[in-house]
Formats: sequence, C-alpha cells, structure tokens
Amino acid sequence: MSQGLPQQAPAAPAEVVTITDARSRFGSLVRRAAHTRQRVIITDHGQAAAAIISAAELEDLEDRLAIAQYETEKANGTLRTVPHEEAKRRLG
Repeated sequence: MSQGLPQQAPAAPAEVVTITDARSRFGSLVRRAAHTRQRVIITDHGQAAAAIISAAELEDLEDRLAIAQYETEKANGTLRTVPHEEAKRRLG
C-alpha cells in the first residue's frame, strides 16, 4: 500500500438481501449501513445489483481514489498543476 493512502477501517461482513427483501426493510438496512458501516448487497435474480454503504464510507472511498489518481499521475509525470498566481487569479 502506498504511504499516502490512509488506512481504511475494516468493514463488517456484508449482508446479502434480495431486492424484494430490501424494499420491505429499506429503512433498517440504511440505518445499519450508516451506524455500523456494514455493507448491504442487494441481489436481483441472484446477481449482485446494488449496494448500500454509509455516506462516511463512500467519502473515504472517494478520498482514497483521488489520492491514488494523484499519486499515479505524479509517478507517470502527467500531473497537471496550476501555478500559485493563476490559482489566486481564478479564485478572485
């Protein structure tokens, strides 16, 4: 793992539910994901179709992706930056 990436807390094992079951239990499944970070995998005709994850976990995943993309671009020499004066001009 790269040094720049923060450690991710291990997620609780995912609960797998059918789309019909998820429909009737939606509120409790969302609360479980939000409070315990337990992922819920929703299946449709036996195939994983969607997942419910906490907003905090989604934010963590997006941050980790952004850091990985930054590090990849930096390593490849393709990182595009904006000079300080240009950033100040853009921000007003």
